[in-house]
Amino acid sequence: MAIKLTLGNAKGGVGKTIISNLLAFGLAEKGYKVLLVDIDPQGNTSMISNLKFKLSEQQPYLIDGLFSKNLGPCVQQLKENLFLIAGDERTVELDKLLPAKNKVMYLRKYIEEIEDDFDFIFFDVPPTAYSVFLNNALGASDCFIVLTEAAKQSFDGISKLYNAAVAVQEKFNPSLDFLGVVINRREKDVANFGILEEMFQVSTDDMFFKTMIPSRTRIGKYSEHGVYNFPKSVNSIKGYDKWDVEVKDCINELITELLERIGVEKLETVKSKIQV
Repeated sequence: MAIKLTLGNAKGGVGKTIISNLLAFGLAEKGYKVLLVDIDPQGNTSMISNLKFKLSEQQPYLIDGLFSKNLGPCVQQLKENLFLIAGDERTVELDKLLPAKNKVMYLRKYIEEIEDDFDFIFFDVPPTAYSVFLNNALGASDCFIVLTEAAKQSFDGISKLYNAAVAVQEKFNPSLDFLGVVINRREKDVANFGILEEMFQVSTDDMFFKTMIPSRTRIGKYSEHGVYNFPKSVNSIKGYDKWDVEVKDCINELITELLERIGVEKLETVKSKIQV
């Protein structure tokens, strides 16, 4: 049984796709078997994966698997321990498949058929609260995280995503847990962050992850080049330059905190399957 997570925000452009990919990549390097499910009709996770790993042209996509009622053939391996169910613009057709009585739990039953092959499953969703894509991801998830930029307008999207998740939890998926808020693109502007600190008590409220992701040009470039997909000198360690290493160190800190927040009970099954 996998631990299934949705990471999102009702506001676009906060970096949820890249951070989801970096977390999945980092967990895979630690020995966990991780599946990325691209349920965003923009297919950004699939495009980023293709930049680094070159996706198979023969592999069916998410919508193909849902129409055929079998996601197994859609799973393609990107690297050791890292897998993907790709998505594209045809994902908008999901709405055609949803039964009128319950439009939230459709994806879950097909994820449950394959989840035992993985330790973690990440859903990449579009930045729209209450959409069928977000709702189905939340319906299939055990946990959700809100990702936000260190800016007030992005913080305003926290409650929208949270409320959408609570609506799914109350009506359809009572086991859905809120893990917290991750702050991305933490600026060095002390005055600007001080405003957020005063308004939201970021440093003292347990709702916020203590690990914050700094604003770095390299992280932004992963969308154009693929995760860690940059030419390296022959002297670089394991194929990572100093900018990649800085990102990896931060992501590893975030993963440590993520595992702590998930808790021993949920990790017990996962840990019994692998050597960490």
